[in-house]
Amino acid sequence: GLLLVWLACNRIDIDIRHERRRWMRRLLLLIPSAAFGAFVEECVFRGVLQFDLLRAGVTPVQSVLVAGGLFAAAHYVRSVKRKWTILGHLALGIVLSAAFVTTHNLWLATGIHAGGIFVILGARPFIRYRGPAWLTGESIFPFAGVPGVIGLALLTVIVIKRYGIP
Repeated sequence: GLLLVWLACNRIDIDIRHERRRWMRRLLLLIPSAAFGAFVEECVFRGVLQFDLLRAGVTPVQSVLVAGGLFAAAHYVRSVKRKWTILGHLALGIVLSAAFVTTHNLWLATGIHAGGIFVILGARPFIRYRGPAWLTGESIFPFAGVPGVIGLALLTVIVIKRYGIP
């Protein structure tokens, strides 16, 4: 959705940024990369960490905030150029944690996560963001801009309204 809005508002340019062999390889690996990355991170942050928090008696809301915060922080363990994008990762961590706590399984969180990776990595070789960064985020973190964070907050509300917090 965000990519279409940015395209309509002239905030992204369609531009093949890599040689054909490189972007073809990326597209061939897109589905396995998205599925594997999402599966591993969801197993760690929701399947182990958040599950153990809930089992230890932490409230569902507290587990969402802690697991979401640690998910965001883990993406900044290595050196990154733009630390301000942590707000986007925090919003993503919260929606994924809410999906887990409301459904009692990893499927929805993994699907949302894999879908996000799929769209971001699939679009990345073909688009250039035309800034400001607070609006469009960054090329690898487009959800870190204000519209992306708002969209993730709305998705969190939808998940909670649909499944309810226990």
